[in-house]
Amino acid sequence: MFITNIRMAWVVRIMTSHRWIWPLISCAFCFLSGKVLNAAVEPIFSPAAFNSPVIVTHDFESAYFGVINKWPSRFEIGKVFPALASQAASGVTPSGVVGIAQSSTIGPLRVEFDSDVFEVAMFFGNDAFNQRFDVVLNVFDNSNLFVGGTSVRSNGNDFADQFIGIRSAVPIRAAELSYPRTLAGSFDIYIDDFTVGLNVPEPVPMFPLIGMIVTIICHRHRCVIKVAYRDG
Repeated sequence: MFITNIRMAWVVRIMTSHRWIWPLISCAFCFLSGKVLNAAVEPIFSPAAFNSPVIVTHDFESAYFGVINKWPSRFEIGKVFPALASQAASGVTPSGVVGIAQSSTIGPLRVEFDSDVFEVAMFFGNDAFNQRFDVVLNVFDNSNLFVGGTSVRSNGNDFADQFIGIRSAVPIRAAELSYPRTLAGSFDIYIDDFTVGLNVPEPVPMFPLIGMIVTIICHRHRCVIKVAYRDG
């Protein structure tokens, strides 16, 4: 008993004299319990909640004419397809009459980005017949490593009237939206008004810019020659 008390006193003395011991114990506990606290992401609850300096929205109205992608987002051509809101969401969608959809047999709807984005969001629907399930949005970094995720419970009304979004402190280079097949069954994934937030605007193509500069230089050169000819 005396030896046990000495050992306990020694442990208490170490804990009180080394302030770093408590964070170390906390980290070890989290690791051993399997619970990872991810402070890198947080949900976005509405389009008005975006706070990036550059916001790009794709309403997919051009998708009906074959234009699926819009900088900086690249959806998987051949997997997604344009879908009329009247057929996929009972005519209710946040804008226009067209969104995009992906077959229930393929898996998550994946989009990759040509630039670092920090916010990703969209409206989703096609949750018909009062079916309710958790729609999940996961995001990944430049190495396709999982950064974080969020989910929204569908309301089962078929309309594309629900919003799901995520904000990340880590640059996002890909995102995946999924419907759980155990509950969503054969419902295709349907989205509209896909929006991303960036810190930088779309890069200006160099060739048009160079051509414009050359045109200005040539125009000025002709003017100088013309004036010199008249004065001579």
